Amino acid sequence: MKAKALIFIILAGILWGTSCIFVHYLAPYGIDSVQMTGVRGFVSLTVMAGYLLICKRHSFRTSLRSLILFIGGGVALFLTATLYYMSMQMTSVATAVVLLYMSPVIVCAVSVIFLGERMSLGKGLAVALMLAGGFLVSGILDGVTLDGVGIALGILSAVTYAIYNILTKLQMREGDSPYTATLYTFLTISVIALLVARPAEIVSVAASDPLPVIPLLIGIGVVTFIIPYFLYTEALEELSAGVASTLSVLEPVSASLFSVLIFGEKIGVGGIIGILLVAVAVALISLGGEGKSKHTLKLRDEYFGRIQRSEKTIEVRLYDEKRQKIKAGDELIFVNQDTGERMLCEVIALHKYKSFLELFESHLGPRCGIIRQTPALMRDEMYTFYQPCDEERLGVVGIEIRNRNSE
Repeated sequence: MKAKALIFIILAGILWGTSCIFVHYLAPYGIDSVQMTGVRGFVSLTVMAGYLLICKRHSFRTSLRSLILFIGGGVALFLTATLYYMSMQMTSVATAVVLLYMSPVIVCAVSVIFLGERMSLGKGLAVALMLAGGFLVSGILDGVTLDGVGIALGILSAVTYAIYNILTKLQMREGDSPYTATLYTFLTISVIALLVARPAEIVSVAASDPLPVIPLLIGIGVVTFIIPYFLYTEALEELSAGVASTLSVLEPVSASLFSVLIFGEKIGVGGIIGILLVAVAVALISLGGEGKSKHTLKLRDEYFGRIQRSEKTIEVRLYDEKRQKIKAGDELIFVNQDTGERMLCEVIALHKYKSFLELFESHLGPRCGIIRQTPALMRDEMYTFYQPCDEERLGVVGIEIRNRNSE
C-alpha cells in the first residue's frame, strides 16, 4: 500500500506541474491570468461540490469563524494563481514556479520572527538554499535578461501563497475537514471570478473556438487541481504529511521539464542547479516540521484495542489546558493502563464542541469507539471519567487520529 501512496504523490506533483501547459495554450485565445484562475476555481468548485453532495454531505457544515478563514484563504489563493500565471508569461516557467516555491521559506521566516519559533540549523540552511536557488533560476548567471515586473509578480505569488498556507494552518486548528476548507475556498474564488474575471468574455471565446478552448478550460481545473488533490489526499492515508510534502517538490521539477520539452525553453547549468537547490530546501522544510510534539494519553484496554483495530479514530477528551497544546500533525502515544502496551498515533485534526452530547450526535459520533445504543448513553459513559461542571466550563474535543505503529 505504501508503494501505491508514493506513486500517487509522484503523479500529483507531475499534474500540478502541468499548469504551464494550460497557461501556454489558453493565453493565445485571449484568456488572461485572472480569467484562468477564475475558471480553475469554478471547475474545481463544481466537481468538489458534486462529490461532497454524493459522498460527504456533512462537509458543507462549518462555523462562522471558519468561514471567515476560508474566505481569506480563497482571496489569497486567487491572488496566488493569478500572479503565478502572470509571472510565468512574463519570465519563464522555471523562474515562476521556483519563485512560487519560496513560500515555505516565507512561512518559516514569519513563524520565527512573529510566532516565536526557533530558527533551527535545518531551517536556516533551507532559507539559504532557497535564496540561492531562486537567484540561479532567474538566469542572471546564464546571461538571461531579467523582467523585473515578472520577477516581482513571482515573489508576490510566493507571499500570497504563504498567507494561504498560514490561514490553512489556522483552519486545521479549528478542526475543519480539508474537504470543507477546499469547498469554501473555491467558492470564494468563483465569487471573485464573477466580479472581476469578465465571465461573458470567457463564454464568448469558448463559443468561438469550442474544441480547443473548452477542454483546456475544464482541464485547468480537473488536471491541475482536482485529480492531484484527491491523489495527494489518498496518499496521506499511508504516508506522513512531511514525506508527502517533500515528494510534492516534483512540481517545480516537472514544470521546468515541460517548459524545456514542450515549449523549447532553455535552462542553463545555473538554472538546473537552482531548481535542485529549491527542491532540497523545500524537502528540508517539510521534513523538519514545525515543532511537532509528542503527547502521552492513558486508555482503558477496551478503547486501546479499538484504536488498534481501527474501530476508534476519534479520541474524546475535555478541552483542558493539556489538550489545548495538541495540534494537527503532533504524535499521540497511547498507553494501555492495564497492560502498559504503547501505541503511536498521528493527530489528523481537532474537532471542538460545547458538550459530549453535541459531539456524539454529530457525524463523528460513530467513530468515537464508545459502544452504547444512543448518544445520551455515550455521554453518560464519559461522565464516569469527567464531571458535568467541567464539561460546561471547558468544552470537549474530538481528537482525530491515525494509528501509525506500535512503539
